[in-house]
Amino acid sequence: MAFQFAEVTSPTEFDEIWPVHFQAFHTPYNTFSKFFNPIHTTIEAAIETSKARHIKMWRGNSACHWIKAIETESGKVVGAVCWNMNLEVESPSGNTKKPFEAYWHTEGSDEKAFAEKLIGGLRRVVAERVTRPHLGMCDIHG
Repeated sequence: MAFQFAEVTSPTEFDEIWPVHFQAFHTPYNTFSKFFNPIHTTIEAAIETSKARHIKMWRGNSACHWIKAIETESGKVVGAVCWNMNLEVESPSGNTKKPFEAYWHTEGSDEKAFAEKLIGGLRRVVAERVTRPHLGMCDIHG
């Protein structure tokens, strides 16, 4: 099996990426997936909601680059990765004094409270410790 890699340049490319993304976190099930991409109604609705949020983040962050993997024989997208090319000294996580809000969760839910602690804590550690230019995973939940 051979693969081709290409940078994502159009929002329509997420139409192929996002179902694969969800399948990767649900087969086998990854318990952390519900904090990053909750399913409030149907999986189809969750895919569309999450996809729209990630496209907005991608368009609003010039340091963010999505790379997709395409199986050459079938031409199908089989995976993707998001990288931030942080060329500045300042951390991409921004102001760590302001509480992180997992706005994609239902207000008042346990999942929202846990997601805010989990993701907010991860962002805080990165902001405190990463103090020079680096390549890292995209800050996809901010």
